[in-house]
Amino acid sequence: MDTVADEKKQQIWEHFIATKPRPAGVTDRRLARIKPVIWRWVFFWRDVAAAHGLIEQTPAELKAAHPEIYDHAQGNFWGMILEAMVRSGLIKP
Repeated sequence: MDTVADEKKQQIWEHFIATKPRPAGVTDRRLARIKPVIWRWVFFWRDVAAAHGLIEQTPAELKAAHPEIYDHAQGNFWGMILEAMVRSGLIKP
């Protein structure tokens, strides 16, 4: 999977950023600043969406059917967001 449709990216993005608590230092403003970087990051979408089955289902459907896979996808989502924020200088390691 080389591309994930923008509609699917938005669905996943909105779902996970609505979850609380967020990792320390992750604010709405910082998320808005890092979003263009994440949108272009092919590996992010391969890891978060394709590898966890989120192409075929919504995050809510994954959570209901396979909560352990959902938790792993959510962990990868936030871990990679934090990595991008550190690399871009938005937050300190």
